[in-house]
Amino acid sequence: MASRVQYKFKSATTSETVVFEGMYLSVGDLKREIVEKKGLSRDHAAELLLSEAQTGRGTRQLCWPPPAPP
Repeated sequence: MASRVQYKFKSATTSETVVFEGMYLSVGDLKREIVEKKGLSRDHAAELLLSEAQTGRGTRQLCWPPPAPP
């Protein structure tokens, strides 16, 4: 069963879609899929804000690349 997550960069005018198998996708895997799809490198810093498309309510903010371990 294929599932979809739509995403949009703040500066973009249209949304894009990540397609994956199954019902669940971890946030880390979602970030990895977006980075690969957009051709971004680990040097490209970005924040990811998950939000409900209809309400715009944000649910969690994450950074890319992840902080280096101590």
